[in-house]
Parts: sequence; structure tokens; C-alpha cells
Amino acid sequence: MVSKECAATNAPVKDVRIKFLAGNKLEASFVTTEKMKKLIPQRELEKYKIAENLIANRPVYVRMQIDKASSNTIDLNLEGAKVGQVGIPTTALEAAENAIESAVNSQFGKLSNFSIDQLNFDENNASFKGNLQSVPRKLN
Repeated sequence: MVSKECAATNAPVKDVRIKFLAGNKLEASFVTTEKMKKLIPQRELEKYKIAENLIANRPVYVRMQIDKASSNTIDLNLEGAKVGQVGIPTTALEAAENAIESAVNSQFGKLSNFSIDQLNFDENNASFKGNLQSVPRKLN
């Protein structure tokens, strides 16, 4: 279960739920943890006037499209997000999109022999073709 794995690895999110949609889109909800504070640069908090105490232990909803960008990177398009019932402004979405995409691709870059040949989502399914044999149980 994703939630247990996130809690066990001291992840920045917990209680993760993912719904796959057509067109390589997905919706996800999760709750941020204290570790999320360390992932967001202070300049970003100041730029968007976000109080640090509003970062952790908050429910988040996101809708995004994820496509293969290269053999070991993804291209992410964050279409919408809410923290609690508050929508995230477009400029902040773009910053979040870049940060998430960079973090994921950075982790992929650390994996030897990892590759993405195909990545497809449709209603309630995800299809991945590539090499996962080098993926460790825990990513840091």
C-alpha cells in the first residue's frame, strides 16, 4: 500500500490516493507531512506569501498529466491543485510543476539501468514498459 510505504520512508506525503484517468491524466490526494517544509525553498514561501506553518499536515488534491519525455524522464503538466478547499494560483502551479518534475526526474537519474519505453494511463489503469530492475525499495 502506498500510504504505508510513504509513512515508513518518512516521506513528505501520506494517505496517498491515486485515480488514473484517460489521456495519461491522474488525480491524486494526499496529506502533507512535516518533511514537506524542508522541500519548499524559503524564497518560494516568501514569493507566494505562504506561512511555513501552513505547509505540513494539510490535505492536497492535484490533477495532472504525465508523459514520457525521454528514456529516463517524465514531462508533467499540473492542471489544478487545492490545499484544503483553497485553489492554487496558476503562477504557483507552474512553480510546483517544475519542482515536482525536477524532483522525480532527479530520482530517476540516480537509478542505474532505469528506462521508460512507454508510459500510458487510461481509466483506472497505468501501463509502464521499460526497465525497473534497478529500482530500490526506498528512494531518498
